Amino acid sequence: FLRQEGEAYRLVTARAGEYAADWTVGEMAGYQRALLRAAPRRLRVYLVMRVARAMVRRTYRGSRATVRWRRGRGVVGIRGSLFCQVRDRVEQPLCQFYAAAIRRLMEQCGVEVDVDTEQCRATGAGQCLMAVLVRPAG
Repeated sequence: FLRQEGEAYRLVTARAGEYAADWTVGEMAGYQRALLRAAPRRLRVYLVMRVARAMVRRTYRGSRATVRWRRGRGVVGIRGSLFCQVRDRVEQPLCQFYAAAIRRLMEQCGVEVDVDTEQCRATGAGQCLMAVLVRPAG
């Protein structure tokens, strides 16, 4: 029913994604967090996306994430998204949880990214796809 609340749905699911990312980083051993944050930037981005894939899998056992990188732009595919399995198609994507979680995981490790939903199962696409654009180091 929350999905029918428009902006409230987006805000609640995005906040939940941020919490999931915070908990994921908080559950890591201190040395893992330190190594992750100290890694060179390109390696750090790759490692954080591995953490994101594992987080997606732990969030809902039926979910899987794939990541492809091309020219500094990542494409994250989510299969079996719990948030996007709907009876009737919706007009707006429902992938805010994953987009916010990826953004926060990167943030936690000192990398600024933009995450935009390109496709969503809830809108009729075959899978959820999000573009991840790493911002230049500043």
